[in-house]
Amino acid sequence: MRHLICCIILLAFMVADIATAQSGPIAPPSLSRYVDQSNLSQSDMASIRAFVEREAPRLASTDPAEAVQARSKLLNDLSGTRRVSPMFREQYTEVLEPHLRSALDGDNISAAVMAAQIASMLGTDGAVKLSLIHISEPTRPY
Repeated sequence: MRHLICCIILLAFMVADIATAQSGPIAPPSLSRYVDQSNLSQSDMASIRAFVEREAPRLASTDPAEAVQARSKLLNDLSGTRRVSPMFREQYTEVLEPHLRSALDGDNISAAVMAAQIASMLGTDGAVKLSLIHISEPTRPY
């Protein structure tokens, strides 16, 4: 009986590990542990992607408070007195760029403005190019 209980418990742990592995990396509450790193591992990048995948779509929320909260979360670790490494800025821009481009190209003016604000804080060539492309489009209402 004892062996059966041990086997059941062991099986439960194995199933939990498989479920966690299949669900991918868990998004961290913030990116503060990554911003000053000069080298980012694949695991670090997976966590950063998960964070962006969770927060960036919220920029287009119909609830203004949720959209502003998403913008704040995406920017929080870029501002302040803490040093942000150039490597983090480049990698973060690379992950964020498709989301920012989508918001800038979309019909939600609020999301587009917040995407432009985020791009302006990234401090990378990619973010500047993205901003310039959208600033120079005469068909955009903003």
